[in-house]
Amino acid sequence: LGLDELDDDEFDDDDSDQEEDDDDVYEGSSAKVKSKKKKKADKKGIMASYRMMKRMGAMFQKTLEDIAAYGERVKNIGNWSVPLVTTLVCIGLFFATVVLFFIPINIL
Repeated sequence: LGLDELDDDEFDDDDSDQEEDDDDVYEGSSAKVKSKKKKKADKKGIMASYRMMKRMGAMFQKTLEDIAAYGERVKNIGNWSVPLVTTLVCIGLFFATVVLFFIPINIL
């Protein structure tokens, strides 16, 4: 499943009907009702934190992928992996050098 396909309410809807039934059973003992609700809340909290960690991991992985792709592009310019791009960069640097050689920087 992708991150977009995850539904935040996927885990919450299944237990809502069961919680109402459990409250009726434990009506006489408020301590048992509270402990039962706390366990359900902890389960929901764990699932929410799991989903949050999964999203953060995917975001971190995408960021690292972008950084690696950018570094690879810079490396490929210098080692002639894509000759056309490297030639264009060399020509552009040559013209920039000529322009900066003949025109003083304080005019630019």
